[in-house]
Amino acid sequence: PNNKPIGSRFVLKVKRDENGNFVKSKARLVAQGYDQKLGYDYFQLSSPVMSKPMIILLLSIAQVLNLNAYQANVKNAYLNSSVKEDIYLKPPHGMNLLGEVNITDNELWKLLKAIY
Repeated sequence: PNNKPIGSRFVLKVKRDENGNFVKSKARLVAQGYDQKLGYDYFQLSSPVMSKPMIILLLSIAQVLNLNAYQANVKNAYLNSSVKEDIYLKPPHGMNLLGEVNITDNELWKLLKAIY
């Protein structure tokens, strides 16, 4: 690959109930993309967000046409979206400690979907 591979790591979190008792453990693989450069490693940075005047306009049109308007709160809208650029990820340090995976030092993973 021509571009620099991105590092990765696991983020571990322990979920507890309202009394502080252990409920479950969660693990998430995240990319360490803080050293990427615009125009070299990626070419576009945008998020699909509506402006306030556009929301007012759409609600006004819905009111005039006597339409119902519904709201949806999408927390992870960008996750699992396709990646257009070739992005390569280094496996997280300590991945071979799991025992079930045999990863070499020069192995890279190509991202097909977006991750954190």
